[in-house]
Amino acid sequence: MVRHIVKIHAENKNVNKHLEVFNQNRKKGTWFVKYYANWCPHCTSMQSQWNNLDNHEVLQKKNINIAEIEESFVHKLNFKPDVLGFPTIKLYNNGEGEPFQGERTTEGMAEFISKKQLGGKR
Repeated sequence: MVRHIVKIHAENKNVNKHLEVFNQNRKKGTWFVKYYANWCPHCTSMQSQWNNLDNHEVLQKKNINIAEIEESFVHKLNFKPDVLGFPTIKLYNNGEGEPFQGERTTEGMAEFISKKQLGGKR
């Protein structure tokens, strides 16, 4: 199975491809998604912790897809996510979303995921 790491922001020259991958696959498997804004200091301060998730053992073992979506691209998604502030982090399992609850550290996010019973179609 292919594990997706999607980065939907203006600095990504392949942003349209990443957007297409996310829109086509969001309801398949498990996705850990961060919605953020470049101007948000909370988003900026947690970015290095988020980046460490790409290769984290828990996410690889559970085959978790990762997406980060910058606010200016949210309107291009094929659904309307429930984002009230930034950052908003959600865990989607076969399209069903659940808000992240925990510390915004690499280990805090990995622990949140490790406690979830995940699975289903890919």
